[in-house]
Amino acid sequence: MDKELKDKIEKIQEIVQLDFEHDNKLFIDPYRIDEQRSEILKKAKEKILKYFDLFFYSVEHNLRDNVEKMGEHLHEINATKLGYSSRENRPKGKGFCQRDLLVIFDEAIKIKDYIEDMPDILVLAENVGPDKVSDLTTNIIYEELLEFTMEIIAKYNLNIELTNKRKWIFDVDEKEWQRKEILVPCIENEEILFIPDKLVSSYEIFSYQNVYKQLVYPFYKTNTAIHGLIRLLKNGEKRPDCGKIKAKYPLRRDTVKEFKKEHPDEYKKYKEEMKNDHWRQ
Repeated sequence: MDKELKDKIEKIQEIVQLDFEHDNKLFIDPYRIDEQRSEILKKAKEKILKYFDLFFYSVEHNLRDNVEKMGEHLHEINATKLGYSSRENRPKGKGFCQRDLLVIFDEAIKIKDYIEDMPDILVLAENVGPDKVSDLTTNIIYEELLEFTMEIIAKYNLNIELTNKRKWIFDVDEKEWQRKEILVPCIENEEILFIPDKLVSSYEIFSYQNVYKQLVYPFYKTNTAIHGLIRLLKNGEKRPDCGKIKAKYPLRRDTVKEFKKEHPDEYKKYKEEMKNDHWRQ
């Protein structure tokens, strides 16, 4: 990348600062999209939630054909430079695609008795990780990310080439993929998308690991009467036995699943707080 362009980009505060020459182990989290920050983010949040509603409805009614159509043109979008590894290093055929959405659907069907909405699927279904959630989100809000990128290019007068390309875009209102002619920004012949700051992280809010660390383990550590796993200090003071608690309630999806079943009110309260952005500092 041209040094002058790179220096300009690095000074822009509205975007996630990434290494545009390599992929990054960061992921777009759909539940970090704050619709109150801008009209673009408002459109993005509405779009991804509508898509999630369509997906969950398909799970509820076992409509696998619907999910096949919803995932027909899903693909890995390398323009964000996010994820575990670059396309050059990934084995052929391993990029994100329709198959991944169908895997999420099939796993969600297996736990239908435990799920009430899309966050439950992201937390409790097997084979759902931050890379897949990020890739899916990027596909659905692609137009909004592109619009944001074009605004940044214009605002900071960035010398970035625009190339006309044909893209498949999912219309959440028509519930179908549409082929569109779109101008996309390219650096050294590779498409690039800027990402609004605060949209990415190394983990997803609705993942079983995060729910365990933020809710399940602290709950059992505080409520020792449930399991009686305590230790006595020399002065006779009782303390939670953290090692035994973690052994009895290990960091696994099944642990979170059982917690939801045994303490539904605590789980629901926590989930609503996360949806309502109470996690933000």
